[in-house]
Amino acid sequence: MRGAFGIVILGIALLALLKPVHIDDTVVLHVVQNILKDPLRPFAGEFFWLEEPQPLAKVTTNPPLVSYWLAPFVAVGGYREWWLHLAFAPFVALLGWGMHRLTVRFVGREWAWWGMGWVLLSPAVLPGMNLMRDVPAFALFVSGLACWVEGLAQGSRRWLIAGALLGGLSGLAKYTALFWIPLALVYALQRRAWRQAGWLLIAMLPLTLWSAMNLWADGEVHLLYLWQERRGSAPWEAKFLPGVVGLGASTLLLWGLLPRWREALGQGWLWKTALMGFTCGGLIYWHLALFEGRPIYAQTLFWLVCGGALLGTVLLVSPREENRSDSFLRVWLAAALIAAVWGVPFQAMRHLLYALPPIVLLLTPRVGKRPFLLLLQGLLSLMVIAADYDYAVRYKRIASEFAELFAGERVWYAGSWGWMFYAEQHGFRKLLPTGEGLQRGDVILVPQRVYKGKMPPDFERNAMLLSAREEKPFVPLRTMDFEGAAYYALIRTNAPFRFTRDYETPLEVTRAYRWTPPTLSLIVPLHNERANLPELVRQCKCALEATHQAWEMILVDDGSEDGSWEYLQTAHQSEPRLIPLRHPTKQGKTAAYRTGFNAAQGEYLFTLDADLQENPEAVAPMLRILQSGAADMVVGWRKQRRDPLLKVWASRVFNTGLRWLFGLPLHDANCGFKGMRREVVQALIPWLERDYHRYLPLIAYRLGYQVAELEVQHRPRAHGQSRYGWERYGRALADLWRLWCQLRRAGH
Repeated sequence: MRGAFGIVILGIALLALLKPVHIDDTVVLHVVQNILKDPLRPFAGEFFWLEEPQPLAKVTTNPPLVSYWLAPFVAVGGYREWWLHLAFAPFVALLGWGMHRLTVRFVGREWAWWGMGWVLLSPAVLPGMNLMRDVPAFALFVSGLACWVEGLAQGSRRWLIAGALLGGLSGLAKYTALFWIPLALVYALQRRAWRQAGWLLIAMLPLTLWSAMNLWADGEVHLLYLWQERRGSAPWEAKFLPGVVGLGASTLLLWGLLPRWREALGQGWLWKTALMGFTCGGLIYWHLALFEGRPIYAQTLFWLVCGGALLGTVLLVSPREENRSDSFLRVWLAAALIAAVWGVPFQAMRHLLYALPPIVLLLTPRVGKRPFLLLLQGLLSLMVIAADYDYAVRYKRIASEFAELFAGERVWYAGSWGWMFYAEQHGFRKLLPTGEGLQRGDVILVPQRVYKGKMPPDFERNAMLLSAREEKPFVPLRTMDFEGAAYYALIRTNAPFRFTRDYETPLEVTRAYRWTPPTLSLIVPLHNERANLPELVRQCKCALEATHQAWEMILVDDGSEDGSWEYLQTAHQSEPRLIPLRHPTKQGKTAAYRTGFNAAQGEYLFTLDADLQENPEAVAPMLRILQSGAADMVVGWRKQRRDPLLKVWASRVFNTGLRWLFGLPLHDANCGFKGMRREVVQALIPWLERDYHRYLPLIAYRLGYQVAELEVQHRPRAHGQSRYGWERYGRALADLWRLWCQLRRAGH
């Protein structure tokens, strides 16, 4: 048995020592960097962790004691994982010593090693320690309380001062640990140690100094800011129920009570059992009702029942005559649960640590000495830390392999957690929600499971998938798949971990994209063209693909009522490069052009009518003319028009007048099929008013741009009918006169 314990403990220790930077470790280490630059301003500057870059003081929800502790280790040994984890060894030793002393005082010397073992081998403690603040704060809390209890028992000032300092420092490691002060006060009052309670003022000293430092450096007390904001906090019941689940998975002590169930519950054991059964059934019903519509996992319900039964047992076990500390331990448990529900924005295993010691101290003597059960809990902890190591090491490897694959290129990354630390170690750049700084050809790495916050709004349009790397699991247990397991965020219906034999579903999928904003933008205004749209989209895609350039197709629905908008939305789902935009009411073709031009990202922009009369295959030859520099705008020439004769004759008269009056070198200025450089479009946008869309070539020409034409195939309208009547010619002449006056006033 000793050999088995040795193997388990050695395995946990090695994995804890070698575990890569993980989850919130990145924030802790960023604060370390600030401390090494300026020890008085640990929260200086901004940090992009969740949705967007924010001041670091608003990102982190805890004080920087642990970062101050790590700073000299980083200064001496750098960011070697084993070295940083070794820095946490004193906290583990302090936690073990504290539990040993508390067990001696509250339970008896014969149980001391058992109390320490049940805590240290809990799946909630060492597997989730990492480089985060929770276990150090927990260790300071427990050891401080042990010193305080010892000081009251011996009447020793040294023990009381040491306890008050350690307890105060626990609140400087994690704010939720501040309930140590009222808890120590309760114990002192219970022991009628009125005078000794005054030493608790020392416990306020670390927080007071930290708050004064906040006021001096930042002009605001960090703890008060968090108190007032309470950002992102879930409803209390959405933290309480997952907390019960987490407690059920934190220890196997309940299982040890089963053979001694009647004896442990004592008198009235039958009605106590019935009450616990009713309560567990109520918890299940509450869970199902609260998370209605969410996936329900059997393992979560199992741990929920275990947690409910565990709490019920702690409350209902028969009192021990030889020990009067049970009432204090129950107060401790209640305070820890209140802190774990009220004092945190979401539930997690690490938030439940403070509830573990009172449970262990209450149940250990009633369970008895059960080495096999403790070994089983140790094996569970070993599996949890092995599975979590499996996640953490993947991000380190992924960053290293992509750094080698894309050596010499500009690489961006999305996401936080430990992935962020290793991405930045390799010089990758953090992807901003706006996409600011991205250049054509840049590489973007996007892990699937890592929290990424807001992505650039045009990411789907402009990011071309290069590769996807899947990471398959090695351990038959998950801690972070969010499909039944969420160790670091017990949200909704997830358990802290789940067993599975599925080795095919990847732990993580990291996709590499090439940033390819469109070179070409095709703008198509339309109104009630539902019948034409499928063929229009097909032909335009073929024409754009033939250019071998990155492209987008912007279809501006100008208040259609025939289902055009619904079709465009559906088409966008299968082709992200097809961008549907909409006017709620009909505003006209000029307004549709303005909307499309403002949304377009291409270097070269093309316009095309939605009636399919112009063949979009001319995009490629138009593009060649523009790229050659022979023209800034190319206008289609429908030399062989397939329209009614009267309409053709009127158009020729109109174009002849433009050539004669303005010298415009075009035969078909009003053709809807045009191509132009982006700089031309930017110059034209301020002129898009009234019905000036038909005069875009004229405006460009008068603004000094080179205008050319290209013969395009013209076809009969396949569906629908023209929406232009004779009244448009009157408006066209009025607009022409107004435009001519405007151009003259502008000096063109």
